[in-house]
Amino acid sequence: MVAVAIIGIGCRFPGGIGDAESFWNFVLHKGDAVADIPKDRWDADKYYDPDPDTRAGCIHAGVVF
Repeated sequence: MVAVAIIGIGCRFPGGIGDAESFWNFVLHKGDAVADIPKDRWDADKYYDPDPDTRAGCIHAGVVF
């Protein structure tokens, strides 16, 4: 077996989570980072249709800014 040293950690998650401490706090408190898709990322209203057999059926996402 080869020894491995973990010397750092980094992360970027939806909900503005940008460090390990924020991530673990988010998980501990059962956070929810799913939100309406920002219009500057993708105009979901342009494609959304509640009928699952047509166009897009989702207007929410976990978006990393």
